[in-house]
Amino acid sequence: MSVDTIEKGVLDDEGVQIPEVIKQIKAKGFTTTGKFILSFLSNQSLAVKRKSGKFLGHDGEFVQVVGMILRQSQLSPEGKYSSSEQALQDVRAGLGEDIIEWFLRLLNADIRELCEDSGFRLPPNELTPQKAEEFDFRKIELMIQEKAPLFFRVIRRLCLVEGEKGVIVRKRKMREFEEKEESDTSEDSGTDVEDRISVEGARDKRQKKEDGPGVLIAVKQQQKIRGRNKGLIATMVIGQMTYARTNRCNWIQTMMGCYLSASRVPKSAVGVLNQLGVSIAYPTIVKANLACASSSDRSFQIAVKSGMPFGVFWDNMTIYQRVGEQTVSNYNTFLNWTARGAWEVQKATKVPLEWEKVHNVNCGLLREPKKQVSKSEELAYDVNSDGIQVKPGLDKASLIAECPDYQNIDICQLLDLEGLELYMRESHRGILGEVLWKHLRGSAGSKVVLPNMPELHCLEPKRARIWTLPTLEVDESTLDGNAEILEEFARSAGLDLRDLEGRAVLVAGDLMSTSRANGVKVLRVRDYPHQRMDWAITIDGILHVTMCATSAVLECNMGRKDGRDPCSFNKFAGLLGRGRLMETKNAKDFSAQHRLVMGAFESLVLAAAVEITGSDGLNGLKKWASKNSDWNALIDEIAEEYLPMRKVGELRSEATRVAGDRKRDEWEEEDKRIQMNTQEMGRGRGRSRGGRGGRGGKSESRTKRGGLKWRNEQIEKEAWKARDLGYENTLLMFQHCFIYYDLFTAMRKGDTGCLEKCLDLFCVIFHGAGKWKYARELLEFVIDRRFVWSDEMRGLWLENILLNLSGKPGKFMGIDEMNEYVVREQKDCYNPKHNIQSKEYHLGTVARNIMTFRNAKRTILRSTGAPLCGGHHSRVDDSKDIELLVETLINSEAMVFKSKRQNKAGTAANPVQIKEATDAWSLGMKVLCGGSPLDVVISKRTKRVPNVTEKQLSTLESGDDIVFIGGVELNGDEEGDT
Repeated sequence: MSVDTIEKGVLDDEGVQIPEVIKQIKAKGFTTTGKFILSFLSNQSLAVKRKSGKFLGHDGEFVQVVGMILRQSQLSPEGKYSSSEQALQDVRAGLGEDIIEWFLRLLNADIRELCEDSGFRLPPNELTPQKAEEFDFRKIELMIQEKAPLFFRVIRRLCLVEGEKGVIVRKRKMREFEEKEESDTSEDSGTDVEDRISVEGARDKRQKKEDGPGVLIAVKQQQKIRGRNKGLIATMVIGQMTYARTNRCNWIQTMMGCYLSASRVPKSAVGVLNQLGVSIAYPTIVKANLACASSSDRSFQIAVKSGMPFGVFWDNMTIYQRVGEQTVSNYNTFLNWTARGAWEVQKATKVPLEWEKVHNVNCGLLREPKKQVSKSEELAYDVNSDGIQVKPGLDKASLIAECPDYQNIDICQLLDLEGLELYMRESHRGILGEVLWKHLRGSAGSKVVLPNMPELHCLEPKRARIWTLPTLEVDESTLDGNAEILEEFARSAGLDLRDLEGRAVLVAGDLMSTSRANGVKVLRVRDYPHQRMDWAITIDGILHVTMCATSAVLECNMGRKDGRDPCSFNKFAGLLGRGRLMETKNAKDFSAQHRLVMGAFESLVLAAAVEITGSDGLNGLKKWASKNSDWNALIDEIAEEYLPMRKVGELRSEATRVAGDRKRDEWEEEDKRIQMNTQEMGRGRGRSRGGRGGRGGKSESRTKRGGLKWRNEQIEKEAWKARDLGYENTLLMFQHCFIYYDLFTAMRKGDTGCLEKCLDLFCVIFHGAGKWKYARELLEFVIDRRFVWSDEMRGLWLENILLNLSGKPGKFMGIDEMNEYVVREQKDCYNPKHNIQSKEYHLGTVARNIMTFRNAKRTILRSTGAPLCGGHHSRVDDSKDIELLVETLINSEAMVFKSKRQNKAGTAANPVQIKEATDAWSLGMKVLCGGSPLDVVISKRTKRVPNVTEKQLSTLESGDDIVFIGGVELNGDEEGDT
């Protein structure tokens, strides 16, 4: 019996002749469909078996009949049934209950095949970071659709994944309308372009008129408000059903357990979700995390032993204990641990030779160009017979100069001031245009001409390969602790310290970490060669330099404490309700202070644009932007008026010169008057007492004003009256914030060439602002870059000083910022009331899975379409704050020079003295040109003895200072211990 034996025409109109099909089945002697099916299953004939298999297959006639029945009950064509209930009653009356039982058997066969598929299983001990990152609900959905199509269709239909009836009809009508329009367009293909555009415009108007807002748009908005994904719910239901049949079908549950662990969900909540079939149990999650951590360790060791260049980073992690009673075992209320990790170092590409050549010519240090390392010609390694690179790290001999020449170094040539000035002129146009476009693009015209941002060495937005390593119970603030940390890095990579002789590994961190690492090399200079840690080449983290730069900018432009200056950070913080940011000198909240500096710079740019264009406030500037498409002239005027670094010094020098000329003229006139009086009294009778008194008066007047110190004080007082401190403070804040803005944007967009220039600028500013530690460190960096590093090492710095965790543009960060992220995540996972087992689990397992947790969370969120809520350092809408600051700057006339201001602020009834801002650039150049910082660095470096051998050590006197390149100077106690 098959459908072919049914009279022709019965199935022509699908769903209408279902009762006729049932009637003919019964006419053949089968009272129920079940008996009809069982007669085939019990037959021993091979031909009958084949027919029955064809009949019962996924595309067989039985499925077609069932599909027609379902469609008949849903669509009820031609109005045969007034409702679906009547159709279902007719079907049940014809087929009985056997059809339901058989349909369940088909679904059971589908789900059994799905459960037996190994691709739908993920044993917890086989979880790896790659599997956690590659998980996607869409892949699970496609797998279910392939292995169990009937079961997949039923569940999705029951969950109404395709939408309601009206939406389905609406989609069909839209599809028919589009097909009709396409056919009309193809027939009219001979028309010209203008006719085609007019036809499309009329079609759009007709469609808007007929459809109104559109049913599909309304449905999408309604689904967005609901925040539900019906297809995802259907996939999760199928996953729960398979997990209920066997706990081996746990792909979804294992990944959900990993996500819950990464999100730090409590154990009780995990237990509830496990009982509901959403996640695996908590002990199983622990096993999965341990397997994932072990897999991460193996991948790191394999990569290092295969010759992958790598770098390491670490930072201190202070863990506070929450104790109720002080005992001997918990005497200390906090623990000093060390969080650490490693990253894959990108191979050095070609360095911009024109920059290096220009610098060498300026410094008089042009030497033979070194061989550049291209992408096809990477650093050389020894290989074994299988062609695998076996030497770990980098070749140190090609990175560091053995005996650099520090003779005749000039600070102006060292910093390349001419190149910095050229860079400032090129960068200001792009930065000012970027700020103006950010705030005026809503009012700007269609074609706005803006300058481009300078790009010197932009990194490719490629996601970095990072491993987090077990946290150590070591205090990294000591030299011994840092020595232990360096040794542990070698053990974590599966290496012996002898394997790193002659090799190089980049070591990144904050100032304390790098200085302690260099101190370890100093203390071990007389140790065995493999114990000297010469392989550690330190580079400074950019985040902590940025934090120091924020502090320097704030302190130089702090202003009066009451905030009554025309332009100061105390005034801005008071206006915006952020006064607590200025209460402490140290940066307690870097993110908030960073936003304050960036907002101040944008406000200064807009206020300068308002002043130059003569607009009526910010709204007037928006009207100007809507009428003018070329902003280059405005940008050039802003830069010429406010950004020259020497302008404040020139204004002060000019005021001093004018005051000196005026005072000298006054003194000359006074001398002439005294001389004339003396001569007249000398011609009097008999040299009277008055004459002697005259000579005494003249002598007394000269003594009073004859000293150089007194003269300078008088000139300074006179110059002070002629200066406008309000305008000078505005210029200094503008310039300092501009350099900081350039530093931060260069870091985020990954332009390490611009970042290198900004560090040179802040090397001068730190010396003028009194940031002596980072000033010394940046000066060391400049000297290393010019004299110690080879072109390959400079290329490595340019390629690896920044990391990108997401692979997206504008998401670069410093290596120390990456380390701070690791510390923060570990602290969030830590339970202060831990026991010894949970402590070991946190130090060994959780610490190694930080990056896996991050990738798992983002994978689950991206796969489900859930919103990314509650992120750290989310963007803040500061448009209202900037409008307030712009209005304040314009009303206080801080953007213009006023000689009659007399350095007073406040009201006429209650004037106050304006506090002078610090010209960090001029002071820094004065300190550096004095020679003291440079002399200290050079004198320390000239005493260093690189590559000391045992024979040389035996001939050295005990009192000699031996310091390797990149080391730090020894204190008295450390030198005595050595």
